[in-house]
Amino acid sequence: MVPFLLDVHNLVGAPAFQVGFLAAGLQSSYGPIGEFARKRGVVTISADLSCVRIGGCVVGVSSIPRVEVWLNRRLSEDAHIGFSEAFRMMVTEY
Repeated sequence: MVPFLLDVHNLVGAPAFQVGFLAAGLQSSYGPIGEFARKRGVVTISADLSCVRIGGCVVGVSSIPRVEVWLNRRLSEDAHIGFSEAFRMMVTEY
């Protein structure tokens, strides 16, 4: 893996990638990020579970007060991203 920063205001010119980790403070950009993930098949991951609820992120991970992993099923299906049944049994699908 080779990480790089991507400006959410310039998603159109983004190089090809398969996984995106969202930084904090991007709530106003969840809509465009979710649409980008749908079109490009990018697994987007955030520590903000509200991103998963509103369809901006495919996966959300929280560790306070306990570890939770959420999956936005509709967004993952629209982006043609598949997860194994074993993984899906361990997460909360939204």
